[in-house]
Amino acid sequence: MSPTGSPHDALFKAAFSLPENAAAELRHVLGPDVAARIDFTTLELCPGSFVGEALQSRHTDLLFKARIADEDARIFVLFEHKSNPEPYLALALLGYMVQIWEDYLREHPGARRLPIILPVVVAHGEGGWRSAANFAALCPAPDDLRPYVPQFRFALDDLGAEDPDSLQRREAPVFARLALLALQQARRTRDLGRLLRGWMDLLRILHRDPTGQRARDQLFRYLLMVCGDGAGFLETTATEVDQEAMDIMETYYEKWTRQGRESGLAEGIQTGRQEGIQTGRQEGIQTGRQEGIVATLLRILQRRFGTIPAAVERRVRGADIAELEQWIDRSVVASALDEVFTPG
Repeated sequence: MSPTGSPHDALFKAAFSLPENAAAELRHVLGPDVAARIDFTTLELCPGSFVGEALQSRHTDLLFKARIADEDARIFVLFEHKSNPEPYLALALLGYMVQIWEDYLREHPGARRLPIILPVVVAHGEGGWRSAANFAALCPAPDDLRPYVPQFRFALDDLGAEDPDSLQRREAPVFARLALLALQQARRTRDLGRLLRGWMDLLRILHRDPTGQRARDQLFRYLLMVCGDGAGFLETTATEVDQEAMDIMETYYEKWTRQGRESGLAEGIQTGRQEGIQTGRQEGIQTGRQEGIVATLLRILQRRFGTIPAAVERRVRGADIAELEQWIDRSVVASALDEVFTPG
C-alpha cells in the first residue's frame, strides 16, 4: 500500500515499477520519435519519491533514469489519481523537477550540466483531462516576454478519455494492460461480473503465466478494495461456459470469500470498528464480521438463485459464523438453493 493508503497508488506502483511495464507505457505516451531516442535497456527505477506529504492524496510518482540520445537523463512519471484534473499540475511538476535536479547536483558535485527530464502524467479521472498540459498556459505572456516564462509540457496518458477496447490492444505486457483497465473502469462499474468478462482474454493470459502470481494478487486486492463486492465474481463463474474462464473466476472467488471470512469484508470491519468504540473493540469487530458475512451470503444466494424466501433470509440472519462460512463454501458449487443448507 502507498503511504496515502490509496489502492490506486498501490496498483500503479506494483505494475509500473516493473521496467518492462514502464517501458511499454513510456513508448505509448511519448510517441515513436521520442521513444526511439531512449535506450530502454538502461531504464532503471530510482528509489524515493518527490511528492510532498501535502500532495500525496492527489499524486504518486516514479522516477526512472535512462540514456536518452546518448545522454544521462531522467524520466519522471506522475500518477494523478483524483477525479478532477489538477489545473496547476504543471506548476507541481516544475517543483518536482527542480528537486530532481538538486538531488542530481548533490550526487554529482562536479557536474557542469543538468540531465534532461521527461515529465509524464498518467491520469484516470472520469470524463478525461480538461486542464493545460504545458506550463506556459498557466502564465500567458506577450511574445516579447515569453522567453522569461518556463517553457515545458508534460506527456499525458489520459485514461479517462481512452477507449477501453484500444486500451486492451495496447502493445504492453498483460499486467500493464489489466492495471490500466482496472484504474480506468473498476471504481465506476456497477457490474463487476460484466467487467471481468470483458477482460477475460487478458485474464486467461495472466492466469497461465507461472510468474504472474504477484500480479494476480495485486489486481485482486485492488478490485476487492475498490469494488467492495465479491458477488460479481460468482455471477461471472455462473455465466461463463468456457471451463478455463470458470476456473479463473472460481480461483478469484475463493480468494474473495476467504478474505471475507478472515476480515468480515470491508462493511463488517467498518461496523465492527464503530461498535467496538462504543461497546468494546473485540465484541464490535465480531459483530461487524458476522454482519459482513451475512450480507455477502445473501447477495450470493440472490445472484445464484433469484428471490430469497423470507424463511431462508431469517435462517441466514440467525446463524452463527461457522454455519455462515459453511454455507458460503457450498453456495459456490450448489445447483439449487436447498443444496446450500443440506447437512453433511
